[in-house]
Amino acid sequence: MVLFESINWEVESYPVYQDFRVLPLFAVFFPSIRFILDRFVFEKLAKHLIYGKHRQNMGDDTIEKKKKIRKFKESAWKCVYYLSAEILALSVTYNEPWFMNTKYFWVGP
Repeated sequence: MVLFESINWEVESYPVYQDFRVLPLFAVFFPSIRFILDRFVFEKLAKHLIYGKHRQNMGDDTIEKKKKIRKFKESAWKCVYYLSAEILALSVTYNEPWFMNTKYFWVGP
């Protein structure tokens, strides 16, 4: 953790090119996580919820059931993505003085 010891998080600064070195990681990370969750978690969960205990009928997938599965997977991904973004935003702003006391929010920078 030597990288984080040298960063002063309280000082604001303009972005520099070195700040963008994590962008390729995000470009690979999010589609990979989505593919893994879609294929191995959301699809199985959707089939379990749609077909229930009558799994012997899984061979006759109707177009309607395929649409429901696709819609479920998309909604599940949105839920996971926005929930994780909200948790990250709350964890970053939790220690700010204006987080619990809004009078600090209206004080100038």
